[in-house]
Amino acid sequence: MATLFNDEDTSDLTLEVGEGLQKRRFYAHRAILTKCAPDLAALCEDCDKDNPVTLPDVDPDVFQELLRFVYGGKVVEDKWGSHYRHFIDTADKFGVINLKIEAEVRYVRAEALTVDNVVESLLYADSKNCSYLKEQAIKYIMEHPTEVFNSESFKNFPVSESIVKEIFFVSRLVPQKGERMDVTVGELRRRLSRKGLDTDGSRETLMARLQSAGRSAEEEEGDY
Repeated sequence: MATLFNDEDTSDLTLEVGEGLQKRRFYAHRAILTKCAPDLAALCEDCDKDNPVTLPDVDPDVFQELLRFVYGGKVVEDKWGSHYRHFIDTADKFGVINLKIEAEVRYVRAEALTVDNVVESLLYADSKNCSYLKEQAIKYIMEHPTEVFNSESFKNFPVSESIVKEIFFVSRLVPQKGERMDVTVGELRRRLSRKGLDTDGSRETLMARLQSAGRSAEEEEGDY
């Protein structure tokens, strides 16, 4: 499939990405996008090779790497730079979940959380359903409560229901002696991946998906 990446001769879709002097043209295959980038495929529903879909608000360089990933390749290493959020935003926008998660993990590893940026990182994670980044941000806040709560960034912090729930779960990641430890987002994703299930979404969504899969397996065993 990698040989079809941006191949004009065999493509049946044209995409114009960016605007002005930065605008670039890419070629894709409807069947591949439908399978690997469903939200992008939906945008191309009324377009074809001679009637391109326009994506003016997308970075062409990031889109090129997303398209390469969709066709079975890997993001060119030096393209990551410090553009992790651009990759998260673009992958989330077009439904390329594995790339979104890879970008999220790289972001957490590369960008250190601080008192000044942790609240903004938490709100960003909440808005994009980046449950791993959200977990790490809340852990940081719990480890530095006085500094964070007294910081300028914490003023007018709009706590949402999803953040409150996440705080409850993360508070149990380091249990007291004899208490149960709730599973981390990383472990939830690994379990879902082994079952071939979607690994995107909030902690609550991931847990519900895993529990539903467990119930389905029990129901199937009961049929024999």
